Amino acid sequence: MKLKHNIHASGQSGFKVPTGYFETLEDSILEKVKRKSYPETSGFKVPDNYFEEFNLETPKPEKSVNVIQLNTWTRWIAAASIIVFIIAGAMYIDYISPGKNLEFSDLEDDIIEKYLDLHLETPDEFIDYDNTSLKNIIETNIITLKNQDIMDYLNDKLEDQDYED
Repeated sequence: MKLKHNIHASGQSGFKVPTGYFETLEDSILEKVKRKSYPETSGFKVPDNYFEEFNLETPKPEKSVNVIQLNTWTRWIAAASIIVFIIAGAMYIDYISPGKNLEFSDLEDDIIEKYLDLHLETPDEFIDYDNTSLKNIIETNIITLKNQDIMDYLNDKLEDQDYED
């Protein structure tokens, strides 16, 4: 539905300005200002000889006043209570924190067995090297190795190595 008085559709705004209005606007405003009479005084008046007789008086120092000091023990109590509050808060946070330090001895045997079943590929990974006879066998065999055997082994491994990465 179109409106009959739509400003945008008709291209007219409905307002009219007299011809030559903007050309004579500045002159007409200046004329009105000149015609208007302003009072020469603002309504405020300074008394006669005010600045000549003006005397600045500085306040006289007061007699000594008794100063009452606050007790120093109240400050110490306030400081001690703040410190106690901080320590208690830190202990409480440490108590409720989920990241408590667990030790291996804190774990149950069932949990350890499940972990080892899931994470160890072969039982040989869990051998205690220091407490087995395997340690003695390896140490005696290393002593009997010759330098040439070690060099041959390393050369074989180097030739098998793929360096194309």
